Amino acid sequence: MRYGRCAPLIGMIAAALGGIASAQPVVPVPGFNLEKLELDPFAVGSLVVGSGRLLAPGALRISVVGHYERNPLLIRLESERTAAVVRDRVATHVTLGLGLHPRVSLGAELPIVLRQTSDDLSAVGVASPMSQALGTPVIAARAGVLQNPVEDPIELAVELAVGLPIGSGDALAGSSNATVSPKLLVSKQIDPVLVSVDASALFQSRQSLGSQEVGNQLIFGAAVSTVAGTVRGELSWRSYVSLTGLPAAHELLGGGRLVFGRGLQLFALGGPGIGASLGSPAFRILAGMAWGTEPSAAAGAEAEANDVCQPGRAHLPSQCPDLDDDGDGIKNAVDKCPTEPEDFDGFQDEDGCPEPDNDGDGIPDTIDRCPNTKGVAELAGCPVLDSDGDGIPDHLDLCPNEPGPAETRGCPIRDSDGDGVPDHLDNCPHEPGPASNQGCPVKEKQLVVLTAEKIVIREKVYFASNKATILPRSYPLLDQVARVITAHRELPSIIIEGHTDTRGNAATNRRLSQARANAVRAYLMQKGVPASRLKAKGYGPDRPAETNMTARGREANRRVEFIIGPPTVDTDILAPLVPSGESPDGKDKVKK
Repeated sequence: MRYGRCAPLIGMIAAALGGIASAQPVVPVPGFNLEKLELDPFAVGSLVVGSGRLLAPGALRISVVGHYERNPLLIRLESERTAAVVRDRVATHVTLGLGLHPRVSLGAELPIVLRQTSDDLSAVGVASPMSQALGTPVIAARAGVLQNPVEDPIELAVELAVGLPIGSGDALAGSSNATVSPKLLVSKQIDPVLVSVDASALFQSRQSLGSQEVGNQLIFGAAVSTVAGTVRGELSWRSYVSLTGLPAAHELLGGGRLVFGRGLQLFALGGPGIGASLGSPAFRILAGMAWGTEPSAAAGAEAEANDVCQPGRAHLPSQCPDLDDDGDGIKNAVDKCPTEPEDFDGFQDEDGCPEPDNDGDGIPDTIDRCPNTKGVAELAGCPVLDSDGDGIPDHLDLCPNEPGPAETRGCPIRDSDGDGVPDHLDNCPHEPGPASNQGCPVKEKQLVVLTAEKIVIREKVYFASNKATILPRSYPLLDQVARVITAHRELPSIIIEGHTDTRGNAATNRRLSQARANAVRAYLMQKGVPASRLKAKGYGPDRPAETNMTARGREANRRVEFIIGPPTVDTDILAPLVPSGESPDGKDKVKK
């Protein structure tokens, strides 16, 4: 096996996991922290490169950052096909910076993986990482050595950061041991920019990945950033040098921030990864907001100005009544929320305050399809309606203007082919046939029976021994199942359950039952059943139908069942639910 963009993964799958073949159980990748980038919780100059400048005593900075990475971990298979262990990763970072003393500041960062995707690597025996998990929290203490920008040639600080061992290795977001990172930080104000450089060593436990190892590394950063004014920019460079022989990786990031009154900031940053290494993405994008006070040196410079209402000067809205700090067109003197811009949606737009939830239903207007009418979250803020009065809400009713029972999802009971078998129990609703053959012509014996709870099959689904390969003898049965599901749109979803007996290892049985349920789902999809209507769940030995003490009972427990799932909301039908007075897209009709 040859690996492409991430050369450090050479031998990782085959060697670290023992050369697992495609027919064997899937094993997770050994856990380690894939993420290389750490945010600077103080963000005096750059958002990602630390500076020698500290926060003022008592100053507090809190930020929430959204983070997207593309292809941080790829491998190349023998077929020259590239596969992603992690293709897309979306995370959030919460940072905290606190000034304790003119020469001491504390910082913390909490990363959380919100969602990450990967290719199916089961053919090479590798499991996909968890899609959601807690990352590695970092706590840091920074001490100032040279802190007088007038008398000292540079600003110099040292830092010690500790990564707590509570991140999830199954999501490639942490390891079982703590990490320690000493850092040296230097900065110099060269008007109008602040030049910052940092250098650190990351000490962490070694993790063998085949012939390679993840372990200690050196990290270098340099940034040029503006630190005054409402609009600020930065350009940063990060380099990661492994001490275990892995290739070096680099990143170039550029972005900027908007600074509002009372320490509110909005910022965005992004750029490409350079070099092939673990955790080096094709590109990453960060965006977020922060609240806090200006750093001591910058705050002191601004305080020296006589007129705090000049552009870029820190002030309270009450000090500058003729300004419009939030940029909403309403001056501070009459703006009830001078640091929060009005949302101008036709609802109380004169007071200068945003109304994030006009109708008070707890659903923000930004996602409320009916922002002026109280509704429920299930309907994206629209009210629950029942137009035909049959007790089934319109959003779950297949016939919202015709009353019908729950078993047909609100549609009247019909017999389209006139054979005496109601459509919702008729395997062939458009071809007459006797009830003894489930309403289908007698030319084909029916192996499937529709009930209110499940699709009952009169034969078993047969698989190759200890595999998820469906045997051809079961194709006619599954073909009938596919036709029945396709012919009955009132069936909202079908849960394909895989079950085993208790012989053998329980965890292995659960994996096998899941693989078999997945195989049945894939077969039905090939026969035209939409993927959105099918779910697969393997229970292994956890839900026996009969006793496992007899051969007959064990045979009955080795089964596949088709359970009718609960109704789901179809968002395409929400537009007709919008009450009069609101536009179909859920936005208010602004009065002129």
